[in-house]
Amino acid sequence: MHGNKGPLAQPATVVKFDRDEKIGRVDVNSRSFHYPADPPPQWIAGLQIWTDTRVYTFGDMASGPTDQCVLAYGEVLLGFFGRSGSYIDQIGCIIGKAK
Repeated sequence: MHGNKGPLAQPATVVKFDRDEKIGRVDVNSRSFHYPADPPPQWIAGLQIWTDTRVYTFGDMASGPTDQCVLAYGEVLLGFFGRSGSYIDQIGCIIGKAK
């Protein structure tokens, strides 16, 4: 089903960062599908974007294991890469150096 609209489509959430707000970390929470497979496939359940002033949370961050993208001093989050279909099942961070 990759490339199709998910069964529980949600409206887009818009985040407006303050002028000098800087992202330092992105947490990605995943969970297993609930059907028989060994091992069960994962899907992205939640995302948190940590800045120097606040934390933006999307979805469920308590479902399963959490991976992190940590930005070093002078790095910026350029975007995300991943794969989706019915659900987002892979996601990662694209990080670059600030000019």
